Amino acid sequence: VSIPYTLLPRDQPQSVRLVIENNREAAFRATYKLNLPEKALVARLQTPYFYSTEQYGFVHLDNVISAASIKHASIRLLLKSPDGKLQQTKIVNTLQPSMTIGFNISGWQKGDGAIFVELLNNGKPLAHERLIVTKRPGPFSKSTF
Repeated sequence: VSIPYTLLPRDQPQSVRLVIENNREAAFRATYKLNLPEKALVARLQTPYFYSTEQYGFVHLDNVISAASIKHASIRLLLKSPDGKLQQTKIVNTLQPSMTIGFNISGWQKGDGAIFVELLNNGKPLAHERLIVTKRPGPFSKSTF
């Protein structure tokens, strides 16, 4: 039996109640607590750092959204430079359980920026991750000689 359900925010109880009827009378009732993974969203960068000349980075995402809920889910990315300025905002509305999303890191040459990844279900926050995006001089840049 496959039952579609909508995930609730992490701090709310996740359970399923089943009722089997026979001639409109309940023959069996049960409530099951859903044992979800510790995180509804796992994000990791393509590489631990980027060189100053690189203009794009990639973040890989894994989520536990059900097949029924994924149609109404989205990902919001916010990228900030080392000085805290917003560099990019991106919304992805077509999700897969596992996917890679690109982002633009051309706004700074070196230092630690941050990417905020938020999983939304019907526009409501479900899970989030914050990752440090490090850019450093390339192996052939003038500052390494």
